[in-house]
Amino acid sequence: MKDLTKGNIPKNLFLYAIPAILSGVLSRTHSTVDSIMVGQFLGTNALAAIGSMSNFRTVLSSLLWGAGTGVALYIASLVSARKKEEAVRAIKSNITILLIITMIISIIALLLAKPIFKIFAVGLDIYQDAMIYYALLILSEFAIVGHHTISNIFLFTGSSKFAMYSSAISCVLNISLNYLFIKIIPLGVFGTGLATAISLVSVFAFAIYKIRKECRLLSDKKQPFNFNKEEISACCKLAVPCMIQQGIMYVSGAVISPSINGLDSSSAIAAYSVCTQLYNICTIFFYAASKGLLTITTQCYSSGKVNLIKRCFYISIMLSILYSIPVVGLALLFPNFIASLFVQEGDLLTAQYIVRYIALCFPFVVFAILNNCYHNFYRGLLKPNFSTFTTAIYTVARIIFTLLLIPSFQLDGAFYGFILSWMTEFIVCVIIHMSNKWKSPKYIEMEQALKTIS
Repeated sequence: MKDLTKGNIPKNLFLYAIPAILSGVLSRTHSTVDSIMVGQFLGTNALAAIGSMSNFRTVLSSLLWGAGTGVALYIASLVSARKKEEAVRAIKSNITILLIITMIISIIALLLAKPIFKIFAVGLDIYQDAMIYYALLILSEFAIVGHHTISNIFLFTGSSKFAMYSSAISCVLNISLNYLFIKIIPLGVFGTGLATAISLVSVFAFAIYKIRKECRLLSDKKQPFNFNKEEISACCKLAVPCMIQQGIMYVSGAVISPSINGLDSSSAIAAYSVCTQLYNICTIFFYAASKGLLTITTQCYSSGKVNLIKRCFYISIMLSILYSIPVVGLALLFPNFIASLFVQEGDLLTAQYIVRYIALCFPFVVFAILNNCYHNFYRGLLKPNFSTFTTAIYTVARIIFTLLLIPSFQLDGAFYGFILSWMTEFIVCVIIHMSNKWKSPKYIEMEQALKTIS
C-alpha cells in the first residue's frame, strides 16, 4: 500500500491521478478504435450488431462493477487499518463469491438471450452477428468484473499504476487482435468479439497474478480459504449500495433513450450519442482525481487521521477542476473543430447540435465534478449509501427534467436536463455535507479524541 497521507499530500494526490488518467485515456482509445475498425472494415451492419445490445450489457455490467467497487473498498479499508491477514482472507473469499455470482448471472443472461433480444427489438439483418458478439462478451463478463475489482483494490490502496499497465496491455492486445481477426483472418463480427474476449481474459489473468503477489507481501502466513459470514456481511454493506448506485446511474440513460429516438431526427440521435462520448472523455480527468480522494479518505478514516480528511477533500476538489480545465477549455474554444471530428463534411445540423451541447453544458460540468467528489468522499468514509441517495436524486431529476423539456425544446431539452440534474444533485450534496449526517459515531469519537489531545 502507498500511504498518501504521509509527506506532501497535494503532491501525492497530483501524482496519483496521472496513471489513472492515462488508464482512462487508453481504455477510451481502444474502445473508440475498436468501433472505427469494425465500421471501416466490416461496415454499418456489423457496427450496429456490436452496439445493438450495448445498453443491456452496460446496465448488467454496471451492477456487477458496483458490487466489485464495494468489495474493493472493504478490502482497502482492512489494508489501511493494517489488518493484513483479514485483508488477504477477504480478497480470496469475496472475489471468489463475486466471480461465482457473475458466472451464474452470465449463464442466465445467455439462456435468456432470445427473449432479451426480442425486448430490445434487434433487427433480423443483424440478429446473428449481434447474438455471436453478445455471447462472447457475456461469457467474458467474469473477466471484466474480476479485473475491475482487482484494479480498484490497487487504486483504493494507493497504487494507480496497475490500472495504467493493464489498460495498456488491453489496448495493444485488443487493437492488434482486432486487426488480425478482421483484416488478416477475416472472421467478421466473431473476430472482433473473439479479440475483445481474449484481451479481457488476458488482463484478468494479469490481475490475478498481481493480486496473488501482493497477498504474499501482505502476509507470509498461509490463509485458509473459507467463507467468513461476518466478513461477507460487512463487505455486502458496502457492495450493495455501490451496486445500486451504479445501476441507478445507467438506468437513467436507458429511460431517456426512447425520448431521444422519438425526436425522429437522425442528426439529433447521432449528435446526442457524440455528446455522451464527449462527456465521457471529460469524466476521465475528474474521475481520476476523485479516486485519489476516495483512497486518501479511506486511509485517513481507517488509520484514525480524521484531522486530514477535510483538507484532503478540498485539495481533491481543486485537483479535479484543475485536471478538467484543459479538456473543457479546448471544447469551449474549438467547438466547431471538435464537431467536425465526429461528423462528415456537409452535415451541418448534427454539427450544430454538438456545438450547442458544448456551449450549454460544458460550463456547468463543474457541478458534475463536485458531485463526483462527494460520491468518492462518502465511499472513502465507508458510507456509500449517501452516494447512492444523491445519485438517485440525480437520476430522477434527469428523467423528469428531460421528459418535461424535450417536447418544448427538442434536443436542447435533453441538454437542459443534464444541467438541471447536476445542479439538483449538487444542492442535495451540500445540504448533506453541512448537516454532518455523514459523520459516523466512530468518526465523531476520533474527532473528539483529537480535540482532547490538542
